[in-house]
Amino acid sequence: MAVPLLLGPALYLLKGPGSFTGTAQPVGVLDQYRADLMSVLVPTNLQRFGLASWKALGSGFAAGNGSENGEYLGVPMILALLAVAATCWRRKAVTVALITLGVTFVLTLGPSLIVGGQPTGWRLPFDLIAHVPFFQNQIPLRYSIYLQLIAATLAAFGLDRAWGRLKVWRSAGKLPQRRLLATVGQAALVLGCAAVLIPLVPALPYASAATNVPSFFTTSRVDELPPGTVVLAYPFPTFPVDSAMLWQVESGWRFRLIGGYAYRRNAEGKAALFPKVLQPAVVQAVWGDAQSGTGTRGLPAGVTPQEAASSLQQFCRRYHVGALLVGDSGAYPQTVRQIAQLAFPGKGQRFPGVEVFLLTR
Repeated sequence: MAVPLLLGPALYLLKGPGSFTGTAQPVGVLDQYRADLMSVLVPTNLQRFGLASWKALGSGFAAGNGSENGEYLGVPMILALLAVAATCWRRKAVTVALITLGVTFVLTLGPSLIVGGQPTGWRLPFDLIAHVPFFQNQIPLRYSIYLQLIAATLAAFGLDRAWGRLKVWRSAGKLPQRRLLATVGQAALVLGCAAVLIPLVPALPYASAATNVPSFFTTSRVDELPPGTVVLAYPFPTFPVDSAMLWQVESGWRFRLIGGYAYRRNAEGKAALFPKVLQPAVVQAVWGDAQSGTGTRGLPAGVTPQEAASSLQQFCRRYHVGALLVGDSGAYPQTVRQIAQLAFPGKGQRFPGVEVFLLTR
């Protein structure tokens, strides 16, 4: 079933017009997001319950990236899985699931074994596939998705089988003592389920931050931009600041956006995270310095506001820019606004969180 469903997307991924060779990121970067041998036992800050010292240890796994670390099962769940394995391993479905669980767990450990945050230097099977074409773009810890799925399936199978046996034993028993023991067994099973699930309770609410999308993009005011308008936005949308891409989404994809946080094919056919610098290069240099706080109050060394404004005019003519969107983020947004006002006097309209320069109607 998977072959006809996935063959088309896979071929497009490998041979499509935007395909690239090699890895999107260096293999060494991808491999750092791997499980520690103790990851299944040690909770992180994403769990509600657990010793603070253990949470601190677990949160340091996977290079400290909690969003990638989905390995934790907890001691009760592992004991439950061992009980299922011991009592049901002759069932073919359980045997296959247990083998798959073991293989998946080993793959999450990455190319070499880490125990308690300390590298051991022991090479693991993942090291054999980390450099194989097509398999290079893998993050070891993302196999934990399947680890969790298989663990939940095995636990559900064991629960169903145990509950069914106790139910049959109780209904077939004529002695009150046997019915009582069956009832006690069912109660113990319920308590065991609670013991398995309690360590997995998430520490909600998770940390979050406001996106602060200017109201211009979420109200009818965005209709002032003609559909399909080419937009140059500040901050320039790329890694790690890509708020303008969210503006584009919130506007219902009303405008086309220069830049973007995406991996794309470069001239050598490799993956490139940052888009090619457009000309005149001064414009993106100013946008970058204003965002990061480098240069002279956001201006590259030796560049005056008038020169930057002239370059901005050339940039907008060359790429048919119909609107400038200047947000309030970064170190020196006022420098970008000043340059835009010099380049296009009288075109700017101030809205909460953003100034909009309409260059064409």
